[in-house]
Amino acid sequence: MKPEESLAIAERVKSMLRRHGIADRKQAAQLSMLLEVSPQSAYKKLGGQMQWSLDDIVVIASAMGERAAALLDDFSEVQLDRAVLRCNGWEIDCMVKAGPPPGPISRPEYLALREGDRWCVYPASQAPGSALVAIQEIVIRPTRQATKMPRIAIVDDDPDTAELIAMVLETKGFKAITLTGVEELSSHLQSDSFDGFIIDWYLGGATAEDCVRLIRQTVGAVPPILLLTGNIDTGLANESDIARLMGEFGLRHPFEKPYRVEIIAAELIKSINDVAKGNSPPASAPV
Repeated sequence: MKPEESLAIAERVKSMLRRHGIADRKQAAQLSMLLEVSPQSAYKKLGGQMQWSLDDIVVIASAMGERAAALLDDFSEVQLDRAVLRCNGWEIDCMVKAGPPPGPISRPEYLALREGDRWCVYPASQAPGSALVAIQEIVIRPTRQATKMPRIAIVDDDPDTAELIAMVLETKGFKAITLTGVEELSSHLQSDSFDGFIIDWYLGGATAEDCVRLIRQTVGAVPPILLLTGNIDTGLANESDIARLMGEFGLRHPFEKPYRVEIIAAELIKSINDVAKGNSPPASAPV
């Protein structure tokens, strides 16, 4: 998570706490109690100086009775206009945020003039005299989209956790589908194809074993399967059961809470790239 992302989440957390009647001077104490961290750590989180984990976000939103995804949603989306960037004989299609005309002592890097339904943008040193609007932001997007976004099925009976993981994965270029259990997974496997799976070990009254067996029976040994568990310490997740399934199906070590979605995404990217290079996982045992 980048520093500016931590700060943005901190501002949303403070706003959420205010909506529920928690004054600014009491927010660090409330956060310290909810997250079971020291008051100093709570102050750092509220100041954007310490990263927020997925668990932090779920705990706070749950305590406030709100959707956890609201703390990750980007409410500050900037409206951009169509433009063409002209520089040294090149013309590049782009999107821009136009600002006001520059002041008498300002030195903007880019200036623009309006032509029809788009801005024509120039480096200040190459701009014609009629280019009088300063440009605050330029976004250049590839004209050709990726041919295929890897599709990931997230199987978790906690919709907030699944949704948050999906949101982060989609920022990494994945298409994420959230499912609640083996029944939904079975239904989707009949018509959908997936490049990887993320499965919470404890699914209500069952474990991930039925899901893993279903995947391997239906689509084979190629798509990577990552297990999540936060229940080993509580005794709900039996270590020997997880170890047996890892050995039987060639699964990697499960990711334990607090989940580090950036690392989960990196593991998915590596596993999918290994499959693309022909480095398939070992075949599973008969089922």
